[in-house]
Amino acid sequence: MSVPRSRSLALTLALAATATVGCTTSPIEPERSSKPELSLVGDVLGGSQPVLKNTTGLISGLVSCRPLKAEDGSKWIGPNGGTLNVGEYTLVVPAGALDRQVKITMQQVRDTVNSVRFGPEGLKFSRSARLTMYYYNCRQLPGGREHKMAYVDESLRVLESPKSRDDAKRYEVSADIDHFSRYAVAW
Repeated sequence: MSVPRSRSLALTLALAATATVGCTTSPIEPERSSKPELSLVGDVLGGSQPVLKNTTGLISGLVSCRPLKAEDGSKWIGPNGGTLNVGEYTLVVPAGALDRQVKITMQQVRDTVNSVRFGPEGLKFSRSARLTMYYYNCRQLPGGREHKMAYVDESLRVLESPKSRDDAKRYEVSADIDHFSRYAVAW
């Protein structure tokens, strides 16, 4: 039984792409001052994620990125608020957002999307905290599309998207968040 020519070509291209991706000998560690890589192809999970409509518009998928170094940190933050910086991400908790001291953990996840994981999972704020994530190591979006922030599960499926602010000149997106879990850069 012969394989149709178009299917054979598609299979050959898929195998070649897989072999090319697998040939990397060391991870690329981006410099903050470096220009974004414009040739990154596709959006991670873009075709398999549910499409989400909300006040910020349509979320189409997570933006593909060169992996950042895995980093984590923690800080006790209480009723007076505070700031936690880990890797390329910053969390600012305003005064009055927490009614007691809480040890907040933050993990910059090494992956092909920029994502951050927080603990204690499920923590809710009385006033929204501000999360800022850099994306200088990510694919730039065509046609003036803005980067957004997405609340994702551990399988990187988009669950919701808080209203986001994209600062393309600084390669950063920020959003006010009211609870902890995992967040990622989306479009």
